[in-house]
Amino acid sequence: MQWQKGQSGNPKGRPKGSRNKRTAMAEQIFDTVAEDLTNKVVDLAKGGHFAALRLCMDRICPPTKERPAQIDLPPIGRASDAVAAMARLIAAIADGDVSAAEAVQVAKVVKGYSETVSSADFEERLEKLEQKSEQKEKKQ
Repeated sequence: MQWQKGQSGNPKGRPKGSRNKRTAMAEQIFDTVAEDLTNKVVDLAKGGHFAALRLCMDRICPPTKERPAQIDLPPIGRASDAVAAMARLIAAIADGDVSAAEAVQVAKVVKGYSETVSSADFEERLEKLEQKSEQKEKKQ
């Protein structure tokens, strides 16, 4: 019997929690020799083997991809407050306190937050208008 297009041969899929037999076997073998392998890599690194040294250093002190940006931004209570926050961010770039790449990430957060504040403000104003409209209709 041929399967119809888009029909799975195993509709329930792989059972949850099941593991690949090869992966499980490889993990079991590694668990038995992990300590010996680790000691060997450390010994090679101590002996000046560059690749082993890099491997050890990458595990001990991995390269940081991001660091926290230290910028004192003003509070954003209204969407228009984002202008002051962005101005502070630009000043931090000019002063060398943050890199342009870091500033881009912070600017995305400021933009997202100001859009959220703006949406919440709009929703609040809309609700007030709807309530006033309902009250006027009830009076008539």
